Amino acid sequence: PASALFRRGETWALFTVEEGRAREHTVTVGHESATDSEITTGISPGALVIRHPTDRIRDGSRVTPVAPGS
Repeated sequence: PASALFRRGETWALFTVEEGRAREHTVTVGHESATDSEITTGISPGALVIRHPTDRIRDGSRVTPVAPGS
């Protein structure tokens, strides 16, 4: 989702969840719509992405995944 992306200087970044921790990744964005963005490099297909990261999330922050609709 486009809401997962944020700027880190001149690049795009997002957070994934790995072993209960947020991990920041620099990514390359391909095609975009109002709600979705194609990530062409930077994370593996199927990665668990933090959809709406707040400014409290940092690389290494402990996080708990929540199922959609919860």
